[in-house]
Amino acid sequence: MKKTLSTAAVLLLAASLSACGGGDEGETAGASSAPKENKEHTVIYEVTGDGETAGSITFRAESGAGAAERLDNQALPFTKEFKDTNDSEFDTVYQLSPRQAEGEKSISCKITVDGDVLAEETSTDPMSPPVCTASPGRAAAK
Repeated sequence: MKKTLSTAAVLLLAASLSACGGGDEGETAGASSAPKENKEHTVIYEVTGDGETAGSITFRAESGAGAAERLDNQALPFTKEFKDTNDSEFDTVYQLSPRQAEGEKSISCKITVDGDVLAEETSTDPMSPPVCTASPGRAAAK
């Protein structure tokens, strides 16, 4: 009985040590613990409509950047291109939302990241503007 208890205690100790990472660091480091590689993205925001101006255009690039930017009475077509590097542990989220100017019948937004169109919306209702939202990390996972 003592031999069985001592054998069980040794096995329990060995199991708890291996579960705590008692082995070599190189053996336990897996792909899931590797830091996410930062990648520079080329982002293009586009707004088009049937009029000459948009009532407003609101956009944001959330890679730790912060507040949204708003442009009023912006000439159409509107294009904004920029480079962005995701330097956080979370996926970058790009957002673009234009509002129609008075008299416009339709307005559209589009977000292109690294040459791929990730979001595109059109609205003909001035009370419901289009909202384009894109995340290159989520697109790559699909």
